[in-house]
Amino acid sequence: MTPADGRRGGGRKKRPVPEIPFSVIERRFELVHFGASPAVGREDDGYYVRVLTGQTYAADAVRSNFDYFRLAADGTVKTAPRGHTPMYKPGRVTGMDEAVAKYATGGGS
Repeated sequence: MTPADGRRGGGRKKRPVPEIPFSVIERRFELVHFGASPAVGREDDGYYVRVLTGQTYAADAVRSNFDYFRLAADGTVKTAPRGHTPMYKPGRVTGMDEAVAKYATGGGS
């Protein structure tokens, strides 16, 4: 037996994807640039957000470790930094165009 709208089965309704303002990521993580590459930018198919995950100090050198948020063009989280995936995926980050503009001009970190 099919429902009145013609769909098969009685599967669950899809939950709406939660929206995450970029400011939440900005507050919870230290965003860092790498060379001439800004901390937040556009990629071929979306955006990236580079976050600092740790630093190691040895003699006169400091080694920094990074991880990334990778987002689709509409802001949907494709990957989150290790250990943070359950909190951010599924989710859609809002305000990415403004964030790219802010960090491209040297704003932020």
